Amino acid sequence: MTNIEFFRPKTAIFTAYCGYGLLALAVLQPIFTGDALDAARSIAVATFISVWIYLIIHRPSLEIGDEGVIINNPLSRIELGWQDVLEIETRYSLTFHTQSKSYSAWAALAPGRYHHRTVSPYEVKGLIPSSTTLIRASDSPRTDSGAASYIAKLRWNSFNKSRPRNPMQLRREFTATRALAIAAVAGMAIAISIFQL
Repeated sequence: MTNIEFFRPKTAIFTAYCGYGLLALAVLQPIFTGDALDAARSIAVATFISVWIYLIIHRPSLEIGDEGVIINNPLSRIELGWQDVLEIETRYSLTFHTQSKSYSAWAALAPGRYHHRTVSPYEVKGLIPSSTTLIRASDSPRTDSGAASYIAKLRWNSFNKSRPRNPMQLRREFTATRALAIAAVAGMAIAISIFQL
C-alpha cells in the first residue's frame, strides 16, 4: 500500500497512557510496602487491565492508502481494497459497506447525541454537496468519524478516477492471540490468588 495515512484519535492515546500510568502506580505501591503476595496480585490485575486497555482503547486504528484501507479493530485486522467499497458512512462509526458485508472501524466512532447542536454548516462547507440541508454530527471534521471519513472518501474517489493496476484484496485476520493469551494467564493468576485465601 502506498501513501499511507495513519489515523488514531489523540484522545485514545492520551486515555490509554493515563490508564497505563495509573496501573504502574498501583503496582508500585505494594512493591514499596514490601508485601510480595500483594505485589504479585497487583501485577496480575494490572496486566489483565492493561491488556484490555491496549485492545479496546490503544490498538484501534486506520491505515488509509491509495489502494485501500486497513482497519485495526480490537480483535481483528481487515484489509479492504477501494474497489470493494460501495459506500462510506458515519452513522455510528466509520463504516465501509461492501457487496457482502459492512466493516466498522473502532478508531473512528461517531459522537454522542448532543454533538449535533454544535455543528455549524460552515465547518462542513465544501465537504458535502450544497443541496444537502441535513448535516450529521458524525460528518463534522471535528469528530473522529468525520475526520477519518473525509480522508477515506478523498482516497476512495481518487482511486475510482485512476484505477491502479494492483488493487488490494479483501483479507480479514484474527490478530489478538498474544494479547488474549496474556490476559488469560493474568486472569488465572488473579483467580488463583483469590481462591488461595
